[in-house]
Amino acid sequence: MEGEITFPLHTFFGGFMTEIIVKRNEPQLGDYVLSVQERENIKRKIDGIDAQLRTANDPHIKHNISDEHVAYLTGSRLKIIASLEKKSPQSLKPVEMNKLKKREDELAQEFKETLIPDDLMKLGPKRTRGIVEKQIRWKKEFEETGKTQEYKRIARTLNPDDPEAGNIERLRPEH
Repeated sequence: MEGEITFPLHTFFGGFMTEIIVKRNEPQLGDYVLSVQERENIKRKIDGIDAQLRTANDPHIKHNISDEHVAYLTGSRLKIIASLEKKSPQSLKPVEMNKLKKREDELAQEFKETLIPDDLMKLGPKRTRGIVEKQIRWKKEFEETGKTQEYKRIARTLNPDDPEAGNIERLRPEH
């Protein structure tokens, strides 16, 4: 994570010199945080697998599901649930939330200052020379630095029930 500091701490453990990595206490966000819609889609997928497993285990329904397929479905279900838990927004302590809110505000302000205003974007490329190229450069710059993904992760973590959390277009100035 950006801003993370690690340093080795050497200690004796069981008669051997051991190196322990100590990390500064920072909120840990995954590489990707699922949006509300993505979480709902995954839950529907799990429900579909559960329905198939119920059908496979119901003695009153004649089915053609092999034991191998049941094992595959069960394994898939477990992997999907693990992924959902890993990529869902985490509950954070107030101190961590404050740090993330401050960083979200910094990124939002930077985006607001550098995004092309909405009214210019609506004019189209023929009426505003260079606007499209400027927007492409902006997108490339902020995606290469990872700031757009960082903003999305933070916004989705702080506002887990907001389907528009992380939408950078909401930050675009009107004029």
